[in-house]
Amino acid sequence: MAKSSVSSYFLLGDDEAYDILKKVLNGYERFKHIDFSDVLIAYKISNSSRFVASVRKVPKAYAFLAPGKELVLTIFRPDWESVNYPLKVAIMYHELLHVGYSEKKDEYFLIKHDVEDFKELLEKLGFKYEKALDLVKEMKIF
Repeated sequence: MAKSSVSSYFLLGDDEAYDILKKVLNGYERFKHIDFSDVLIAYKISNSSRFVASVRKVPKAYAFLAPGKELVLTIFRPDWESVNYPLKVAIMYHELLHVGYSEKKDEYFLIKHDVEDFKELLEKLGFKYEKALDLVKEMKIF
């Protein structure tokens, strides 16, 4: 039988990732609907993906693995470790743009990119995230 384990592919997020999450959530009114305690950060340690990070709702079938968590932010660790701090902040900002909240249903939902948020990303971060340092300065992180 082949040896397989979730832990061989994923690690829980570290203090740096949670610190960035908290700073982005606290730094922008537009993310007030996201509760810090609802987010689980997991590093995927396997090969790179075409994405540095992704966010999704915790599947109900796996909710027992993340009690009290409603969202999982997956960060592809090799890619994450290769970028600087301002870019990490920009990546976190970008991923949080995908999270919406329905007060009527009292639940999070995911938002796909559309023209409007693409415009916001371009204005806030630049085409290739060249404005990432400006975002960090705007948040008064350093």
